[in-house]
Amino acid sequence: MSNYGSHSVHLQTDMRRMVLGAPLQAWIAHPIYGLHLVRDPIMSESYLPTHEWARVDGGLVVIGLSPFAAGEVGEVIHVQLPPVGSTVNRGKPCAEIESVKSVNDYYSPIDGIVAEVNAALGSNPELVNSDPLKAGWFAKIKPSGANPLTGLLSAAEYQAKITK
Repeated sequence: MSNYGSHSVHLQTDMRRMVLGAPLQAWIAHPIYGLHLVRDPIMSESYLPTHEWARVDGGLVVIGLSPFAAGEVGEVIHVQLPPVGSTVNRGKPCAEIESVKSVNDYYSPIDGIVAEVNAALGSNPELVNSDPLKAGWFAKIKPSGANPLTGLLSAAEYQAKITK
């Protein structure tokens, strides 16, 4: 147990599967305010309404699938990533996610050129489910514009959308 102001905060030990497949350390239960997502200050994702996230990392933008969507698609068994050097466009399919339930398109949250893909997903596609915001990232994109996240939902806006 730790102290958050004058309120006690209890880290939930078994929330990974219970709350949208999010990383364990991301969720806390507050005795007054209820369950809340705790953001790592270094991690500041922006989202498409279709559950894809983007995060600026130096001169590149890292993209992936939201914890909510990772929980909804079921156990991921294969991810077809875009080729390095290919062009991706916001809102257009650029990858494919195969789970035990279905095959789904992944839409790019930004415009740009694929600089790197997460090779670890080839042998460990389950990283999309177990760690969607860190180890389960899809690609790093060299953005085509100066402000690639403009027009995307903030983390708070996205959270409000998925809890409606």
